[in-house]
Amino acid sequence: MVVGQVGAVLFALGGGAACGVCATDDDCPFGQVCVEGGSGCVEAPKPALQVLTPRSGNVVDGWSLTVELGFRGDSALIEVERAIDDPGAPCIPFGTVRRVVQGNTNEFTNHIVTIPGMPALGPAFSMAVRATIGSDVIFARTTLSGPSVDESFTGITIDEPLGGDVDVVFDPLIPVVASGGLRDPSVFVEASSETSATSTAATLAGNSTPRQLLRDGRGEVPALRGPHIVWVEATVGSGDTAQVRRCGRAMQGGPNDIGADELEVYLLTTSHDDSDAHQVELSTRVVSDAGQTICDGTSSTEAVPCRTRVGPTVPAARGRNSLQLVLVDGVVEVAVVPRIISGPVDAMVRLSRGGTHLGILGPVTLRPELGEVWLAGRVVIDDDIVVAVVPTTTPPSPGLPW
Repeated sequence: MVVGQVGAVLFALGGGAACGVCATDDDCPFGQVCVEGGSGCVEAPKPALQVLTPRSGNVVDGWSLTVELGFRGDSALIEVERAIDDPGAPCIPFGTVRRVVQGNTNEFTNHIVTIPGMPALGPAFSMAVRATIGSDVIFARTTLSGPSVDESFTGITIDEPLGGDVDVVFDPLIPVVASGGLRDPSVFVEASSETSATSTAATLAGNSTPRQLLRDGRGEVPALRGPHIVWVEATVGSGDTAQVRRCGRAMQGGPNDIGADELEVYLLTTSHDDSDAHQVELSTRVVSDAGQTICDGTSSTEAVPCRTRVGPTVPAARGRNSLQLVLVDGVVEVAVVPRIISGPVDAMVRLSRGGTHLGILGPVTLRPELGEVWLAGRVVIDDDIVVAVVPTTTPPSPGLPW
């Protein structure tokens, strides 16, 4: 038996390999078909996909999905998502789960793939499984039932976002629109595991963004790298019947464009007055055994390679600026510096390593017209591991960052 990247190759067949007398394709092993005349089974001309467990029945949170895939080729992409016509409870978040399976161009190979930790999406729901091998796309499906939906996951409708992939580099804010007769609705984002319907991925500076109120059911939240959930919470009803409800949408932040040895520091800024243009930029100082290195996108050293990915933008009511630094043992200090005089600005910093969210610094209000600088926080790296993200407790003040 040959172990692959996902699952195991159970057997391999060359073209024309017979397995005995057959009457129909059902008499042949998975991935084979019966030749005309019933003289034997041969490799199927197309890839094959089936759900092994569960094919139906009752499940609870944490159930495992197991599928079998047979194909000839370098690799295959398996994607699991809600069935469009039977998605289950809409407020229980679940995004697309992806697995890459390595194959063989010289022979047809079968793979068993298990995805644990799946959520139960209500009393009736279906999961759709899609496998893509080159130009071939094949499907399988399982229809299941789970426990009744807790009332806390009812009463709110999220019109935006619908869930799915988001580009955290060029679309770093997610528009949110919610409805349902809500009182004091708030929105926040949690880093999550790939399949969890609730947050399980603990980040170093807290795994959720600060809560903010939705005005007229509308707002924006920062997109995070990796899997995350946009949550809307609100009070539904009044008096003795008032209850706190929540609704979530599962998001996947990409692209995978940061190395595992790189730290991304991403600044988002917004003027209090939409007509007031500002220019606020990032500056970082790396303190390590090699000494001190300033990185603001214009400087880089052999000890700490550094580059600008986004911005800094020209003066505008909204600003974006991101730096990517190669991690070295030591401390990365993060500062936000105004470049022109303007009115008050709200600033927030998102920190990531590779495709993993680390934490949020801020938000704070900065006064560029007063020359205020915000020392946002520090990232501590030891033995190539980010061991702490420490937000500052000092408010912005006039001066220089370093």
